[in-house]
Amino acid sequence: MKQFFLLIAFAAIATFSVSAHNFSPLNQPLSGRLFEGMTRQLTYDRMISPYGIEVSFSKTTHIIFPSAIRYIDLGSSDIIAGKADGALNVLRIKAAVQGI
Repeated sequence: MKQFFLLIAFAAIATFSVSAHNFSPLNQPLSGRLFEGMTRQLTYDRMISPYGIEVSFSKTTHIIFPSAIRYIDLGSSDIIAGKADGALNVLRIKAAVQGI
């Protein structure tokens, strides 16, 4: 009789753990999105398309932005860039290496 109750209890625990495992949102496979249900997909009308800029070794290219520049990340040692003196919204760009 003691073994029968032990078997019933063991079966109930196994059933509960399997059902809890199946319905837990943390154990469900993700659909590929990180914050499920909390973010919206970015549409093409909300994206800013990039512009291509040609720079040279002998001339400086100036880009004027509508607001002040806070940070510049060059991403390459082949170009030189910096804020123009006296203006917060003008960026100067020049090639650092000739003939690339």
